Amino acid sequence: MINGKIRLGWLEAFGLFGVTFLLGMLVAWNLAERRSTPGLVRDLSAEPVAANRQFAERLARAVPIGSSDDEMIEFLSAQGFKLYRRRPLTTQEQHAVHDMSNIVCAVRANVAWRVDASGRVTSMTSRVGEEGCW
Repeated sequence: MINGKIRLGWLEAFGLFGVTFLLGMLVAWNLAERRSTPGLVRDLSAEPVAANRQFAERLARAVPIGSSDDEMIEFLSAQGFKLYRRRPLTTQEQHAVHDMSNIVCAVRANVAWRVDASGRVTSMTSRVGEEGCW
C-alpha cells in the first residue's frame, strides 16, 4: 500500500487473474455438463437406491414394456446414449450407456433390454451410479 492506495505487482496481478480464470472455467464446465446431461438422468437423487428407482421409473414411463425396439433405440439415442446392439436382432440383451462426469466423479447410466421375435421390448433393467471418484 502506497499513499493509501493498493498497488499490485505483476506477480500478484497474474495470480489474481489465474484464480479468476480457473473459477470461471469451473463454472463454465459445470454449466456445460448440466446442459449435456440427458433429461432421463438429470436431477436424480443423491442417494443411490433412490436415484436408481427414479431412473427406472423415468425409463419405464418413456419406453414401457411392449414398446418396439426401434422406439427404445430412438429414445435412448435422442438422450445421447451410446448403443451396443447385436445384429441381426435377437432376443439377446441389448445395451446402451451414457457416461457423464464432473471434476470429481465419473457417472455412468446403463440400460439393458430384451426383445421378442416381433421386436417388442419384453424386459429392461437400468442402473445409474458412480464409476469412480478421485
